[in-house]
Amino acid sequence: MVRDDDSDSIGRRRLLRGAAAGLFAAAVPTGTAAASESGGGSSPGKSEGPITATGKRIHRFEPDGDEYVHHERFVSQDLRPHFGRATVEYDPITVASERVPEDVRESRGASVIQYRDTGVFGTFEQHAAAEQQLRSQLKAEREESGPEADSHSPYYYGPLYNYRSGSVDERTAPINVAWRRYLGLSASEVRSKMVEDGDWGNFVPSSDRYILYYDGSSYVSKKQDKHVKKSTGVTAQWHGRLYDVPSADDDDYAVVCGAHHDPWDHGHITDPDWQFADSRREFLDAWESLGVYFTENQDVYNGSDFGSSNGLLGIIY
Repeated sequence: MVRDDDSDSIGRRRLLRGAAAGLFAAAVPTGTAAASESGGGSSPGKSEGPITATGKRIHRFEPDGDEYVHHERFVSQDLRPHFGRATVEYDPITVASERVPEDVRESRGASVIQYRDTGVFGTFEQHAAAEQQLRSQLKAEREESGPEADSHSPYYYGPLYNYRSGSVDERTAPINVAWRRYLGLSASEVRSKMVEDGDWGNFVPSSDRYILYYDGSSYVSKKQDKHVKKSTGVTAQWHGRLYDVPSADDDDYAVVCGAHHDPWDHGHITDPDWQFADSRREFLDAWESLGVYFTENQDVYNGSDFGSSNGLLGIIY
């Protein structure tokens, strides 16, 4: 696990709210109003997920000219009692040849790579219920502990995770950076400022992930509004998916980000360390370098599913 230590960032304001590790990992959500990917609502009801499943992740690469069509499946018997199936399938994507191993490129036909993996899976409604319950538990714990004297920002209750669409949706990353609403920035403007600072832009193409947010009547999903990236190699990069968040979901935070580091294959071949904590610091450092913004960290307890995350949210204000 990557340990978080911001002591090297002189002058950075830190907010580390104490609680036992994994405080919410065992929560079983029951009941929420949720919506489908298209924005429609669904009735409240009991939820038995999301669940953690261990199984086999299978990648199949089919040559298509100078590129490859990448098909991915996750197979686990842990899934069957909850979803009536043991296999999760994802939409195929096109991958550049430099992002597949040499032995795949040298193969005359399709190639398969597989390995053991663990993921968190659920329906849209189940993921929404889990986030709703986590927010409620956060609020209860914070009300009991009282206000934090060193904080310059209000408590965060916005979106907590990134998700990947599939035949069953998968929780893929923590939300780990947020911009205060009073700054007046949109996701597009956040990206523009980082690009204008010199090193950020759009480099290697990336696939979509979505967040869940409350629109005033139900939970809905949306994919990222913008990508912002900083190259660290031929195909490796720091990467943030930026999302505009409506005030109905969170009055105090307007833009959130799932920041991580993409390895050379962008996770299409291996199960990488996404460096979530390091990526959060990379974004905070980038905004402090602009000279007119301050940063701090707030513990939102959304890191227990991810080895390189410690559940901290970096706040720009």
